[in-house]
Amino acid sequence: AGFPLGLQLDGVAAISARSAWAVGVTGGDRTLIVHWDGRAWKRVRSPNPGPPGSFDYFGGVAAFSATSAWAVGEAVNAGTTLIAHWNGKSWEQVPSPSPTSGGDNGDALSAVAATSVSNAWAVGSAFSDTVLSRTLIEHWNGRTWKYIPSPNPEAGCGGCQFPGDCLYGVAATSGRDAWAVGVTGSGRTLIERWNGRTWTWVRGPGPASTRGVMYGVAAVSARSVWAVGSTWYGGKTLIEHWNGKTWKRVPSPSPSPAKYGNVLVGVAAANARNAWAVGQTGTSGNNSSKALILRWNGRTWKRVPSPSPGTGSGFNTVAAVSARSAWAAGFTSSTTLIARWNGKTWKRQAG
Repeated sequence: AGFPLGLQLDGVAAISARSAWAVGVTGGDRTLIVHWDGRAWKRVRSPNPGPPGSFDYFGGVAAFSATSAWAVGEAVNAGTTLIAHWNGKSWEQVPSPSPTSGGDNGDALSAVAATSVSNAWAVGSAFSDTVLSRTLIEHWNGRTWKYIPSPNPEAGCGGCQFPGDCLYGVAATSGRDAWAVGVTGSGRTLIERWNGRTWTWVRGPGPASTRGVMYGVAAVSARSVWAVGSTWYGGKTLIEHWNGKTWKRVPSPSPSPAKYGNVLVGVAAANARNAWAVGQTGTSGNNSSKALILRWNGRTWKRVPSPSPGTGSGFNTVAAVSARSAWAAGFTSSTTLIARWNGKTWKRQAG
């Protein structure tokens, strides 16, 4: 979620135990797509619209079938959104809206979700010349990607810590039900919902949304949705749950002291009793962060042991195939990080 820096994986999607995709950026600031064929992860050729030396990346991926998958991100030098489609043979760039027409700040897509070959959502941020961002939502109707208006509840302050309203995660259960999460211009969690006609702003727990940011969202059903992120003050993990009527905060472990911070970036749910949240704990600025994985067992969120190689590592994304099969992907100080849940333990795979 957010703006990827250096070699890492930012999105993962699993079709089955034998087929999964992960996307991100190379150490040379070019798009990166890798595929799991049931035996090994292999790099696949991916679109890079910019000339050599430019910066292109993918921030999210969604896979509907063996012949249909989406990857979204940004062509940074051009300041435009970047969307590519897997047709079963190759990844090809597909035209996508860029409301602010590029520029120095540009439009970026952070996440994508698909429920059918004719229904997919991509979310991110559109930056104007004033450096103030606005929420960006685009929809695939089976023929084209179209810009869809979305709420911007709190304006940013221009050059401050919170430059505007941004969306980082998206999930959908049907053509009439979808969720997007992020942060408002005043540094509060932002949750928006699609009801089949329009996107509306949904209030979080309490009289006002939490001071924090939501990076990931996963929908089990229309009545059960998870959103994860972190608090701005206190450096704690943040997990909230939608029960069909309201959002409520759910207690979650924060292993590191507040001054070092804890953040959850990705979430996935196999069913109502099995969900995963991933991120990092500890300071990332000095490469001392450790990968963090939490598991929902139907009653509580608990930390589980996870691979955390090197002096700095973390997970950005997670996908669940079933209660016995899941993938998490992210970064180490020197390479990508991919781990697999086999029903008992998380084990690192070749990156």
